[in-house]
Amino acid sequence: MNDDAATLQKTADYLLVYKRLRTLGRSSIFLGLFNLLASLVPVQGDIIRVILAVIGLCLLVEGVWLLVFPSPQGVFLEGLVLLVVGGGEMSIALYDLLNGNVHLMIAFLGLMHLLGAVRWFRSYARFRDAMQDPPSPEDLKGMDRLFQVLWRSGERDPGVVQFTAPPRIWKGMLSRDLVIFVDNFKLQAIVARKDDIDWTVDGTTLLGVKYKATLRVREYQFQALLAPPSYAKLDDWKPARKVAEEVEEYQA
Repeated sequence: MNDDAATLQKTADYLLVYKRLRTLGRSSIFLGLFNLLASLVPVQGDIIRVILAVIGLCLLVEGVWLLVFPSPQGVFLEGLVLLVVGGGEMSIALYDLLNGNVHLMIAFLGLMHLLGAVRWFRSYARFRDAMQDPPSPEDLKGMDRLFQVLWRSGERDPGVVQFTAPPRIWKGMLSRDLVIFVDNFKLQAIVARKDDIDWTVDGTTLLGVKYKATLRVREYQFQALLAPPSYAKLDDWKPARKVAEEVEEYQA
């Protein structure tokens, strides 16, 4: 990538990670309050109420931390809280089992939260790299405005392209020399130059509505579905590709 593309990529990565941590913080506060309220229900046994209170308090503290101090350290905090939540749920399931009740759903949730903790610990390096050397506030505001425009835009809007690579849908904004793609889960952005993008059409879908294509964007490769409007925009955006195809046809 050239300097412009690299700067945009770093800004996009930082902003998506920042937003994700803030969203996680709000969700943790909500779940923390829910568990604290559940711990007040007198129908529950004392042990279960204590476990729910501990889970709720941990989630509440984590949520406030992520809202006030969104940082890579919050990833470790999320992992630790998931360990507490998963361990608490497994303890509830075991306690009920000892009392003759089987709650497979609670045990399953506990296992999923423990696995989620491992996933967050493993993702720490990516969050750390994305949040090193924060971009300027002006750059972040500009990228945020671009994301908002992109997420509100449709495939038929000027300069907007889209492709599907299940389970993700990628939406992109074309400029003169660059394109920025963001997935529908708002987890990843890819900034690329014209030279970093190429594709081959492998046919059409059963009803012929979309093109089946192998799309290469920098080091990423997607087995993608492209609707005709997006395919036409990409083809017009990259005239060098047309010239190469015409030369190949002439030489053949």
